[in-house]
Amino acid sequence: MPRIVAKLIRSFVKRFVRYGPLREAGYTLSIYGVWLSDHWEDATFRFCANASYGFFYSDWIENLGDSVFIDIGANQGLYSLIAAKNPRISKVYAFEPQPEVFERLCKNISRNAAHRIQAFPFAVSDSAAERQMRVKEGHSGVATLRDESMSGEDFGHSVKIITVNKDFLNSEINVPEGTKIAIKIDTEGHEAEVLAELMRSGWWSQVFNIYYEVDERYIDHARILKALTDSGFSVAYRNGRKPHYDLMLQRSAA
Repeated sequence: MPRIVAKLIRSFVKRFVRYGPLREAGYTLSIYGVWLSDHWEDATFRFCANASYGFFYSDWIENLGDSVFIDIGANQGLYSLIAAKNPRISKVYAFEPQPEVFERLCKNISRNAAHRIQAFPFAVSDSAAERQMRVKEGHSGVATLRDESMSGEDFGHSVKIITVNKDFLNSEINVPEGTKIAIKIDTEGHEAEVLAELMRSGWWSQVFNIYYEVDERYIDHARILKALTDSGFSVAYRNGRKPHYDLMLQRSAA
């Protein structure tokens, strides 16, 4: 019954999100329940505002127990903001390397008074460097560090970004011993490099849940999955069909 009621409420709210009273001073109250700085020309913003990603992961975050949440590829901060509303999540670390999107992320953090979020204007990779990230016009969530030859997407422009590796993760992410860590990764084909650095971090043993986007056209997912299963993870949930889907892995003892 609660799920039916929630679905009805979300359906009602959706009618008013774009044009009704749930817009205020340049912000829109997303159906997910967080305020987002208006950017209707961006497809990623529209997906966040209209709850196009579904509710499996947002509901999971809302019910997460005592933990720290790390959001790699946070974009405008949807999942970081949802995590910050959960009082049992003591700290949220959000990584978003695109300068314009990072600015919007910071505005959203301020508008939601999400003081437990610490935002970093960096991408996680296998080295600390300046790099070029290609971004699809009108869709800030489709931004990648993968090689041009691996693309298959029509990218309109590039932006200069900064990448950080395990050294930054170890120095800037402070997780008390015994605290569990949940991680979301959305890096458009850069997942292998991100996971490799996470595995080299000093707090990797505390990670108990990973939710990430898979596109088998651009990554060797069998290799990634083997590395995670060798580290004690098993598949808990899959959303979507091959070659493009989301995957949640969980480790029973972290």
